[in-house]
Amino acid sequence: LLTTTDTTDFPGYIHSNLSSVSGCYAVTAIDNVGNESTKSNKVCLENCFLFELPNVFTPDNSGINDLFRPIPPSPRFVESVKFSVFNRWGLKVFENNNDVYINWDGSGLPDGVYFYTAKVKFTSPDEYSSTKDLKGWIQILR
Repeated sequence: LLTTTDTTDFPGYIHSNLSSVSGCYAVTAIDNVGNESTKSNKVCLENCFLFELPNVFTPDNSGINDLFRPIPPSPRFVESVKFSVFNRWGLKVFENNNDVYINWDGSGLPDGVYFYTAKVKFTSPDEYSSTKDLKGWIQILR
């Protein structure tokens, strides 16, 4: 659903209730007596795939930064995340295969640096979903 916003300086538009913004768009205008303009040029867009992970979190029950989760905290257009954390000896210490928010609390692990891999699958309008492989490190500070 695309609706007009009520502004006097510049008309704007809002997408709402969409699971995806990918697609092709053309715009028409209707004047105050109901005459509709011809369609504008068609523009085709893909979803903006954004999924980033922080490198430090502080699971100390302070209520601030207690969980390891993606930035922004509400990832859009993410279908699934396979996330694994390893200690410095290569032993897997955490795994998440279904929560796109990850929400890892670091329980049972001491402060230190850990390494992660993540396979992020994004929703896509074509038959193939886009994937992104991430690798990095995480520091736990309490």
